[in-house]
Amino acid sequence: MDDHSPSRSTVQFPAPARSRSHGRPALVCAAAAALILGLSGCGENDPATAGNAAAPEVPAATGAAGDAGTGTALADSDAAKEAATAADRWEAAHRPGAPTPPFVVRSSLAGSTGIPEGENPKFKVSILSGCVTLGPQTVVPEHPDKAEITSDYGTRWSRPYLDPKTAAKPPAPVSKDVCGSAGAPNLTISRVALNHQQVLTSEGYAKVPVWELGFAETTARETVLAVPSDRGPDQGPQDTSVQVSADGRTLTVKFFGSEDVPGPCGADYYGAAAERTGVVAVAVGTLPRPTADAKSTDSFCTLVAHTRTVTITLPAPLGDRALIGSAGEALKRG
Repeated sequence: MDDHSPSRSTVQFPAPARSRSHGRPALVCAAAAALILGLSGCGENDPATAGNAAAPEVPAATGAAGDAGTGTALADSDAAKEAATAADRWEAAHRPGAPTPPFVVRSSLAGSTGIPEGENPKFKVSILSGCVTLGPQTVVPEHPDKAEITSDYGTRWSRPYLDPKTAAKPPAPVSKDVCGSAGAPNLTISRVALNHQQVLTSEGYAKVPVWELGFAETTARETVLAVPSDRGPDQGPQDTSVQVSADGRTLTVKFFGSEDVPGPCGADYYGAAAERTGVVAVAVGTLPRPTADAKSTDSFCTLVAHTRTVTITLPAPLGDRALIGSAGEALKRG
């Protein structure tokens, strides 16, 4: 591992592309990744906190940031505090002797196919509801009792294999009346293959075992995790990804947010990072909008998720350190 600063925060946000207030951030509408919201009167400014007080600069924060060029760095921004808190929690959870973190798969598995045209569309409900049985002649490939899994953060798990029928059950139980009904006919697992896939877990990327299932009644295929996944805490949106530069110092964070337009329906963002010996945590904050925009309370904002980016330059290369978000979630790279 490279020699990294054990405790350092970097905050960067863009210089004004248009008039902006540098007081305390005002209330701004933020778009959720999977929601389409209609909000009226977003962006109202708080007169008690408005102002133009100069912000303290962080010498280590250099380079471009956000969507609009080079800017000043704030040591006490909300995003910087969120990143620092996440980094400290991660370090505490990974100290020597600490309990093994839960095994939570955060990305989808590849290999499943839909119901082909001409086949019973209800079969999709059957598969999603786990209305499947193992055929009496179906051969399950040999496998050890447990799978040994290691994440790229170095976390190790030993997880028991599930039989294919159990593995095909959904996380949330369905009503007993669903399976076998006209809306969800029972399917027979007629083919089983054991494979492995690289997935994003709560501890970074790891290769995990999967069952690839075929059915007697349909040509559709289903791929399911062959070992149990823990029910971890909500770790924030799974649509945030980070592109790491070749030298490991520039992080381009891609996420969903409000549109980059003037007025109360748009938003400007900045990025912050907190560095520790074993982890780099990043967070995205919202910049205050001009007073004129903030007071436009009669606007109706349709906040469809828009792809936005912020760029953060680290004082030291990321190296083999963990890369997490403000909720402690492992972030997708690339």
